[in-house]
Amino acid sequence: MSDKKLSSDPKDVIKDIHAADFKPSNFLSMPCSKKALLYGVAAGSSIGLIRFYVSQRLRSAGHFAVFTFAGVSILSWEYCRYQRRLVQIELDKMGQQEK
Repeated sequence: MSDKKLSSDPKDVIKDIHAADFKPSNFLSMPCSKKALLYGVAAGSSIGLIRFYVSQRLRSAGHFAVFTFAGVSILSWEYCRYQRRLVQIELDKMGQQEK
């Protein structure tokens, strides 16, 4: 962690955002992002194909696929981050008990 004090002031947060933060290499190095994208692609493709098979309407199938991809990706990323927070809390408790 850096020595900079973390601020919750929106102006300070906006000043710390740079264009380099949005590179794909930065996103893929974030914990849980690869797994979330893979789950989203798998679910979106599956639901899109099933919807196309059932309705024979490409636009409808595409909408289902995109929204399923987005929803599953976001939910799986959030769940993974939640699990990581729980583990971190347990590790912090164990570290405090040893002191």
